[in-house]
Amino acid sequence: MTTKTILGYPVETIMAMQQGTHKPALVPLTPGRIVPSQYEKSEWSRMAQDAYAKDRNDTGHKFSMAATLAKGESVALSWFDALQTEYREWLIGGFPGK
Repeated sequence: MTTKTILGYPVETIMAMQQGTHKPALVPLTPGRIVPSQYEKSEWSRMAQDAYAKDRNDTGHKFSMAATLAKGESVALSWFDALQTEYREWLIGGFPGK
């Protein structure tokens, strides 16, 4: 059985939102910090594996560590932005050869 979704939310959740009975989990927001998603952490892990395969251990260590952040753990926005910039460069062009 598949769950029907609207914009990635289960239909039951959308209906509860409309009826005002949905109680979302509250995540305290801290200025200058962000909580990476599981998808981002999975992508960082994928990048770390590629870095290790290309003998770029410093990059592999950095992204491997980032991928192991605990669920809900926040990081500095500046650190996240730098990591995402490096990730996007890798996604577009890979690692340049040595």
